[in-house]
Amino acid sequence: MNILETQTLATDCVGGRKTVLVVEDEELVRNIVLSRLEVLGYDTIPAVDGAEAVQFFRERFNDIDLVLLDFAMPRMNGVEAFGELSRIKPDVKVILSSGYTENMVAKSFPGHKPAGFLNKPYKLDAMRAELERLLGADG
Repeated sequence: MNILETQTLATDCVGGRKTVLVVEDEELVRNIVLSRLEVLGYDTIPAVDGAEAVQFFRERFNDIDLVLLDFAMPRMNGVEAFGELSRIKPDVKVILSSGYTENMVAKSFPGHKPAGFLNKPYKLDAMRAELERLLGADG
């Protein structure tokens, strides 16, 4: 993507300064996701695992509009973190992400499920579409 494309994405963003908590244990992947979300116009809060995400969410759940949550992580995985986030705020908007298929991951959530799913590796258009679907076209 060249600089003109990046500027166009930023001016056409869906974000409207909404805040996304990004939960990803792999630093390189986390940094790429943070950059893409910022290009789309979102504020971001990075978390290295589910335990850190739950701590941040507990402190700032009124400031966080959506959680982008990795499925497989050490300390507290995505299933456990989703359960804790839902206890803090039952209507929390969560997009689960994984290299596994959506059908495989869905089996780990027999009851209440995350609102969305993104396959890894992330595609900017798919990320934008899920964010628009859950947060609205103007954030």
